[in-house]
Amino acid sequence: MARWLVVVVILALALGASVCAAQPGPPVTTRQWESVLNDWLAHGSFNERHSCAAAVVARTHAPPTYTEGTPLVHALDLYEIAVCLSPGDPSVITVGMSNREVANLAGVPVPWQSGPHSWRYRTPGAGRRIVFTSAGYVSEVQGITTGCCA
Repeated sequence: MARWLVVVVILALALGASVCAAQPGPPVTTRQWESVLNDWLAHGSFNERHSCAAAVVARTHAPPTYTEGTPLVHALDLYEIAVCLSPGDPSVITVGMSNREVANLAGVPVPWQSGPHSWRYRTPGAGRRIVFTSAGYVSEVQGITTGCCA
């Protein structure tokens, strides 16, 4: 009887985990991405744990205040690489996904070609441009064949 109970509990947990993974996640909040920037600005390093999605959104919001090559932007680039899926799969991105889902599935976008409302990804032979609404949801997915991601 105890074995069956253990099996039932394990199956219930596995089913619950797969259902949760399939549900969409909300966009990264301003508070979440600002905490990434504030953590580094306060300590000169990342002393707290931040999600991949929060790091990616923070990186896309850093410019123009913090430009390419500044210590904060460089630290964000390295932090994204450390905490995000690499390589991700931008081909699975669809309209309606949140910026959190995009970061978790596609990983780090091309930093110098991405901003708060548009992220670019390299894909074999081309690229993808993901356009976000101001609320943080994908409004458009574009294929890019030249000038992006050679």
